Amino acid sequence: MGAYAEFKDGNRTIFTPKASFTVEGGKRYRFRVISNALTVCPIQISVDGHTMTVIASDGSPFQPFEAESFNILNGERYDFILHANQTTNLRNYWIRARGQIMCGFNKAHQVAVLRYAGAPDVEPPELTDWDSSIRGGILLNPWNGASSDNEIEITRMRANVSDGDDGVLTSVPDKKFYFGMDFYKVDSYIVNHPEYYPLYVVDSTKRSYPTQINRISSRLPASPPLSQYDDVPESEYCNEFTVQKNCAKQWCSCVHKVDVALGDLVELIFVDEGVLREANHPIHLHGFKFRPVAMKKLNRSTSVSEVKELDKKGQIIRSTSRAPYKDTITVPSGGYVVLRFRADQAGMWFLHCHITSHTSNGMGVIVQVGDKSEFPKPPKNFPRCGSWNYADEPYDEDDDHEKNGEPSQPLVVQCINPPNSSVPQSYMSSRMLVLIAGILSVLISSAFTLSVE
Repeated sequence: MGAYAEFKDGNRTIFTPKASFTVEGGKRYRFRVISNALTVCPIQISVDGHTMTVIASDGSPFQPFEAESFNILNGERYDFILHANQTTNLRNYWIRARGQIMCGFNKAHQVAVLRYAGAPDVEPPELTDWDSSIRGGILLNPWNGASSDNEIEITRMRANVSDGDDGVLTSVPDKKFYFGMDFYKVDSYIVNHPEYYPLYVVDSTKRSYPTQINRISSRLPASPPLSQYDDVPESEYCNEFTVQKNCAKQWCSCVHKVDVALGDLVELIFVDEGVLREANHPIHLHGFKFRPVAMKKLNRSTSVSEVKELDKKGQIIRSTSRAPYKDTITVPSGGYVVLRFRADQAGMWFLHCHITSHTSNGMGVIVQVGDKSEFPKPPKNFPRCGSWNYADEPYDEDDDHEKNGEPSQPLVVQCINPPNSSVPQSYMSSRMLVLIAGILSVLISSAFTLSVE
C-alpha cells in the first residue's frame, strides 16, 4: 500500500507511517535510489530545500553533478550525496518521488521525511500532492526532452577516470546494429488474431499494439540456449536480415537474435520511432556495462532510415572521452541513443525493454557473444527443460516397476510450437517432470527505495 495509505477503523482514520531519514546538520549523506517500476513510469526525485550531488548510476561512478532533481526509470539506480546544510532554523523536509507518463495520469506520488536531529518532531508544512511535487531547476536524465541548460542528459556525465582500456570510445566498431523500436499497428497472434479478432475491430482506446524491435516480436526459446544450445533449432532464430516476411504488414515472431564475435567492439543504435505513443523504453543489457556515447530527441516521431541518414552525414556526434558506464538507459521517443560495449564475455545475453509488459510482448533480443565452443560449460547434472506435452500416459507414482526397484519407462516429452515452426528435439525424462508455466501480467505499479550509508 505504501506510506500514508489510508485505513478506516470505525470512526478512526489511520495512515501508514512515512519513511524517515535522520541527518545531523553539517554532515553529508550518501543515498542510493532504485526504481522497480514495472510500467511506463519515470520518477522525479527531489529533496525540498536541498540540492543533490549525483555521483553514480547503475553502480558506476561519474564526476559529481549538482542538480535540484533527477529522473529515474525502470531498473535504474542512482547515488547522490546530500549535504545537510540547513542548520540555522532546524526543521524537517520532504523527500519527494513524482510519477510521470502513466504514473502521471494517475498522479502517483510518494514522500519520505528528511528529519534533522534536534528539529521538532513534526512533519514538514508543505503540501505533498502530485501537483506540488514538481521541482524546478537543474534536472538530470530528462525522460523525453531535448537537452537544454536545465535538462541534462545522462550522456553528458563523465566517468571518474580516463578510459585507457580498449578503445571502446575511439575505435571503429566491429559490429553495428540499428534497432528500431515502437508500438506497431499489426495483428498479433498473442492478442489480435487476424482472422478471429483483428486489431481494427477493437475500439481504438482499448487496442493492444505489439511492442517490437525491428518489427519483430521476440519470444523465448523452448529451452535455455546457453545450457542447451543444440536443443534450439537454428530455424527458431531470426533477425531483420533472415526473416522471411514483410514485417510491416504481417506479424513477425521468433527468437530474435544477433551474433557478435568474442572480443568485438559493438555499437547499438536504438531508435524509438514514436509512431503511436510518446512513451519511453528503458533498455537493459545483461552481462555488460555499456557506454552511452550519443542521445538526442529529433521530433515527435522519427525512423531508422532518418537516423541512418544522419549517421551517414556525420551528424550524430559521439562522445570520445570518459562517457559514463551504464546497464540501463532510456531511449527518447522520436529520438535515438547510441551505446558501445566490448563483447568480452561469451554467452547468450538478453537485451530488452525494462517495462514488464513490453518485454513479454516481444521487445527484446538475444545477443550471442562467441560460438558454442566458447560458452561456459553447464555444471554436471545441470537441470534440463523444454516445452512439452504427454506423448504417453501420465507418470504413475504407483508404478510396479518403481516399487520393485526397477527403472520406470522413460517418458517422451514433445514440444508444443506455433503453427509452421520447427519442432525442437524431444526431451527425455525418467522420474521427474518439471512444468514451468509462464503467466504474463501487466502490472501497473511503481516504487522507490532509499538507503543511507
